[in-house]
Amino acid sequence: STKVVGESKDAGNYTAYVEFVNDIDKLNYTISNIFQEYTISAKVINAVWGNSTLVYNDKDQSPKIIDFESNSLCEGDSLDLGKINYIGKQINAGTGYTVTITENFKNYDISSSTSSCEFQITKAPLTIRVENKEVEYDGGKFDDSFNVTAEGLLGNDTLSSVISQIYYGDEVANAQNADTYQIVLSAKQQGVDYNNYTVTYEEGKT
Repeated sequence: STKVVGESKDAGNYTAYVEFVNDIDKLNYTISNIFQEYTISAKVINAVWGNSTLVYNDKDQSPKIIDFESNSLCEGDSLDLGKINYIGKQINAGTGYTVTITENFKNYDISSSTSSCEFQITKAPLTIRVENKEVEYDGGKFDDSFNVTAEGLLGNDTLSSVISQIYYGDEVANAQNADTYQIVLSAKQQGVDYNNYTVTYEEGKT
């Protein structure tokens, strides 16, 4: 009797060969074509991606693979999702982004149809507030310096990186006589991070 040596279960290229089980057969017989090269292909599986709509957070980000289609993996196998490298992460709000993965796992290949994911990053909410200001009439033009605060800035973003110059409205710009003037906030000059936020203004009076 004979047996096959060189069997494997993992994906890869191998060489198997046949040998006799007992020494007597080795003396009486010669086996031809003893060696056989063979290949075990990786199993192709479909990835399941997480949420494809993200919110701006001042960090590079993208959707991630959160699972694989049910019954994709062989019994007893598991894959470490934390080791996946994602290519195409984005930081700024926008649409039409694509993230891909390039590596595969031992014994498994991610299908080409699920190896990438389109996604978008929506703007984060930002509230800009200006405090009411009361000054005494002195006959001169009003000094339009206000205490302005922002709620919702993320990471290293600052108010000046979102709005580099704030306009307080025509009433305030022309204020001179004793009266009450409505502050109407707007961005006189947008900063580099302006398009990453949906800006809401809470206005006051002076």
